[in-house]
Amino acid sequence: MYGLLIPRQIKPDHKEHFIEILKEHGRGSKAAEPQTKRYEFYQDSEDTNRIWLYEAYADKAALGVHVKGEPHIQAMEAIKECGCEEERPEGGFMRADSIWSFETEEG
Repeated sequence: MYGLLIPRQIKPDHKEHFIEILKEHGRGSKAAEPQTKRYEFYQDSEDTNRIWLYEAYADKAALGVHVKGEPHIQAMEAIKECGCEEERPEGGFMRADSIWSFETEEG
């Protein structure tokens, strides 16, 4: 698997709208992209306006399919249009190949 951990800094008065965009993005990805394995987001415990997205794909090629897919394109356009995001935080962005998961361990 190939994973991403992405911080997003949200303007306080736009957080609910941003979360709805993310939910729709996740639903669309699940329906259209069988190689998208995880699409989750978390609220930072120290900064409630920082949202962490965790995305996992079967491989890097599946990520390529995702970023060219309609759910992703629509979500990025909606985020840009609403102006709900601050500058992307420095650091904290991770791209990595999975080496182990309890879900995939043969036993």
